[in-house]
Amino acid sequence: MAETQRIERIEWRGFRVPFKRPFATSQGVAGDRYGLLLFVTMSDGATGVGEASPVGAGSHAEVAAIAALLVATAPVLVGLTVDEAFRESAWSRADGVLAFGLETALYDLLGKAKGLPLAALLGGNPRPITVNATIAVDDIAEAVRQASEAVAQGFACVKVKVGGTTPQGDEALLDAVRAAVGPNVTLRADANGAWSADEAVERLSRLERFNLEYVEQPVAPGDVAGLATVRRAVSVPIAADEAVVDVDSARKLLDANAADVLVVKPAAVSGLQSSVAIMRLAIERGCRSVVTSSLESGVGVAAALHLAACGPADMLACGLATASLLEHDLLAAPLVPVNGAFAIPSGPGLGAEVDMAALERYSIGIKGSTTA
Repeated sequence: MAETQRIERIEWRGFRVPFKRPFATSQGVAGDRYGLLLFVTMSDGATGVGEASPVGAGSHAEVAAIAALLVATAPVLVGLTVDEAFRESAWSRADGVLAFGLETALYDLLGKAKGLPLAALLGGNPRPITVNATIAVDDIAEAVRQASEAVAQGFACVKVKVGGTTPQGDEALLDAVRAAVGPNVTLRADANGAWSADEAVERLSRLERFNLEYVEQPVAPGDVAGLATVRRAVSVPIAADEAVVDVDSARKLLDANAADVLVVKPAAVSGLQSSVAIMRLAIERGCRSVVTSSLESGVGVAAALHLAACGPADMLACGLATASLLEHDLLAAPLVPVNGAFAIPSGPGLGAEVDMAALERYSIGIKGSTTA
């Protein structure tokens, strides 16, 4: 990219894509995924894409709030070169998910200009990324069907959402899924912060027999001391998910010996560079990390796949097989795992092209642009 090329226009489009099946967690049940894609266009016509969707299923109001932030933030970037935008970190002053979207679009542009995949720009080594299947349903029979289907498709790791029912309900769910997938498939559970520390200790003691690889966020994100208490009291490894919001929070978790695994969501930690810093911190401190999505469309998942390539070769299965939970991932070439792993999108930059017709079909009328 010639140094004279400058950001000429930033556009954004909100969307709502239905889940194929209602997505159930301890926080409730969602039928649709609300989000926002943004496009950064240079004076020579080159365009980079990023996703700035709310963490989780989102809502129309949350997307509207992100769009309002873009109205204020985009003018800071218009007129800058990509290098200037990175040096000034103008995007880092934005809301976390917006920072992730803007940073992704800038990296997409930089990769296209240099002929390099985004993973290489981040210091990673493009390679297949092993992923887990996610089971998020209330009905045990449906959970068993989905888990069995995932194993038949080649997934070697299955994550089950828990915490939305009684202790007996969670036990029955995991008992049925474990029986369905067999002893050799890795099984995880995710409570999404559903319990107090005392409840978590009692519940996880009952779940130890299922040989869980780990349990994600058994207590509320702000309860670092409670998470540490749970980790000391049970044999099930503990993963911190919603508690990881930036490098400082990750450091505090590790200082408190509160986690065996750090779950890194680039949208939740303000982007790719922050995510890489957290992953490196985990390595320095002898902790594992995994990269997961925040239920983004294929654009956000593609960025997260490039990020995962920055992890160690023996990284645990990542939580990135989530765009397939949606009716459409908004990509011209859908991201599909094969035998429980993704090939990182080929081509320079993000390596993913948006299906503009699909984006229009799922539009919620939230859109705008800022030009030079």
